[in-house]
Amino acid sequence: MTGAPSELIHDYTEISWNSPHEFKIVWADGHESLYSLDFLRLNCPCAGCQGHGEQIYKDLPEDVAANPKESAPPAEVWPVGDYAIGIRFSDGHETGIFSFRFLRRYCPASQGDAIE
Repeated sequence: MTGAPSELIHDYTEISWNSPHEFKIVWADGHESLYSLDFLRLNCPCAGCQGHGEQIYKDLPEDVAANPKESAPPAEVWPVGDYAIGIRFSDGHETGIFSFRFLRRYCPASQGDAIE
């Protein structure tokens, strides 16, 4: 981790499972983000899911939030270098790389407000 203020929002101090459907990231600046696997599947950043244009933030439908479909297992999460995580979802999809910059930018608690 670095101490530069602009970099602190992309550094984390903890990643832990909150439930089989959701994990938490505590960021170096103290902000906490909860990510449901369903939310991340809906907002997968890969070209197959988003095309080659700008990433568009999608809210998780209330019925899916109330009745999660994705869970770990069978979904799996692993580190990708020091900058991201990879996720294999229950449908077998695994090509999205979720950088910490992406995760902070699309934090559900921020409701899509872009954080650079």
